[in-house]
Amino acid sequence: NKKIKKEEKHKEKNIYEKEEKYQKNEQKETNDINDKDEVKEKEKRKEKNEINDKDDNDINNKKNIIKEENKNDNYFSNIKFSEMNLSKILLDRLNLQGYEIATEVQAKSIPIALKGEDIIGSAKTGSGKSLAFLIPTVEFILKNPKNEGIQALVITPTRELALQLYDLSKMLMNDNGTTCVLVIGGGNRKKEAEKLTSGQAKIIICTPGRLIDHMMNR
Repeated sequence: NKKIKKEEKHKEKNIYEKEEKYQKNEQKETNDINDKDEVKEKEKRKEKNEINDKDDNDINNKKNIIKEENKNDNYFSNIKFSEMNLSKILLDRLNLQGYEIATEVQAKSIPIALKGEDIIGSAKTGSGKSLAFLIPTVEFILKNPKNEGIQALVITPTRELALQLYDLSKMLMNDNGTTCVLVIGGGNRKKEAEKLTSGQAKIIICTPGRLIDHMMNR
């Protein structure tokens, strides 16, 4: 009996050792798989980042990408608005408000926009981006007075920026509120709709939500 019990204990020990060895091997294989997966994931992330970097470089190398490179607080260029191909009436309105010298982003983008080409612009706050696209927009409208209907749609993310752009548009158009229309949340929707359908509106300054509201509930 003692011999049998001893043999049974020996068998149990062997079984336990085999199970322990199996579990260790299984854990090692799992770790190896996880390590391989992690390496693959890192390679995928690296490859994705390289593709994104390449795309960014390709975009920046394309024509008409305007970037404000002036790192100082002085955003002005050495170019005057009078040196651009702008109509006298628009130059007079700019001069009346004290706008004589273009900022860097304006000097780079306005001549391209006047040719009717597309632009992507990037510059710091306060560097004159608004006038950079509003001046050529108004110039086009002034030079094409026979064009009927809405000529420009400006979509901005906030009401505050929409109000700022609306005031600039009215100044450039010498408008009393008929050719430039402000379409934002919190405004009188009925009056907005009347101006939009009056046939006199040329420039629409709006926020996305309010624009969709008018489009869905005409």
